[in-house]
Amino acid sequence: MNKRAIIWDFGGVVTKSPFDNFKEFEIRQNLPEGFIRTVNSQNSDCNAWALLEKGEIDNVVFDDMFLEESRNLGQPIRGADVLPLINCDIRDEVVLIIQKLKAIGVFQLCLTNNINKPSLSIELYRDDYHVKLKSVMKCFDHVLESSKLGIRKPDARIYQLAIKKIGLSPSEIVYFDDLGINLKPARNLGVRTIKVLSKDQLINELRNIFPEAFES
Repeated sequence: MNKRAIIWDFGGVVTKSPFDNFKEFEIRQNLPEGFIRTVNSQNSDCNAWALLEKGEIDNVVFDDMFLEESRNLGQPIRGADVLPLINCDIRDEVVLIIQKLKAIGVFQLCLTNNINKPSLSIELYRDDYHVKLKSVMKCFDHVLESSKLGIRKPDARIYQLAIKKIGLSPSEIVYFDDLGINLKPARNLGVRTIKVLSKDQLINELRNIFPEAFES
């Protein structure tokens, strides 16, 4: 069946991957490779990162909670030092395709695990980036944010809500995310899922599914 709608992950799909920033930080701080992701994988539904993305704690609590979690794994790191790493460059070429897809009538929903406005004295985003971010978000027909909903990927409820907002059969929807763990629940609901490994691979997948968006 032809696809009529897209569910977009944001970080690592529309933007470069924050995992690259994690890796660079770990090298600078002489941390074990993959350490930040290891911290975030412990008690994955109720750790500091999960609670922050669900809007259940603010950045002040996160700062101390992440410090404690990382200390328990042998490498104490303040949460305030980690949060700026999610500031990733937007992929302009992908945004242009989103705009072309919008022009041909493809319904596009952004489904993002995100955080509320920081309450710490840290700069997550440069001013110019924040302006660009708001502009990109306007390209989507709907945006679902974990921090506002109180649920986050991979909770099946957030995919059910996305499908309901789109208003189409799951078989008419394709979902792009860079994390396999986030794709499985959507696939179980009948949505076609594609794991994003790189910008070029993403663009090739889009070209194959929506060739009309690439005709001009």
